[in-house]
Amino acid sequence: METNTKKSNKEILRDIYSPFFSLKSAKRFDAGEGHLSETATLYMGKKRVAKFAHDGWSGESYTTFVSDDVKNDVHAKIDELDLRRVLLEGDYSFMDTIDEVTYDTVLDAINADMMNLAEQQKEDKKRVAKIKKQVVKGFVFTSGDSTFTMLFKEPMIDVAKKYKNGLEVLQSSYDKTVAEMKASVAKNGVEPVFHNDLEELKALGIKV
Repeated sequence: METNTKKSNKEILRDIYSPFFSLKSAKRFDAGEGHLSETATLYMGKKRVAKFAHDGWSGESYTTFVSDDVKNDVHAKIDELDLRRVLLEGDYSFMDTIDEVTYDTVLDAINADMMNLAEQQKEDKKRVAKIKKQVVKGFVFTSGDSTFTMLFKEPMIDVAKKYKNGLEVLQSSYDKTVAEMKASVAKNGVEPVFHNDLEELKALGIKV
């Protein structure tokens, strides 16, 4: 099956800036009525260069550099990487000329992308931790952003040992999970990820 591997504008931008710029101490706060305020420290290489903040209401963000010399260095790096042109040819194609794409525009774009990426990584860690707990009590697979679970009230090892038909129930649930995985491929065209350890399932007596 052929897949579309064309990168999005954000991915193209990230590939260019990420070896040089990063955020630390990235935080998001509830600013009320569905708004989120943001703060972070911007680094260029290993050097702290600025504080980034967004109040969540004004629609504008603020980058406060540690000095004018550092600000000039950051602007020079933006020019070296041609990030203004990258934005103009990507998500900011609605602008007429590169002069409209300011240094602040570039910094807003990469700061926002790094903030979103940091939040996604946090969510991914929570998701992985949750799945690790779930696979003890049942079967779990993910397909894209969707998660399928078939869980028992107690660990599967207890189900297998405590109940006369426990292994039969586990085998039936496993088979149903595999059928759901195959159905998801047919429906979405995306290969699912099965999170249970096959060797552990075999040790329980489940035929995989």
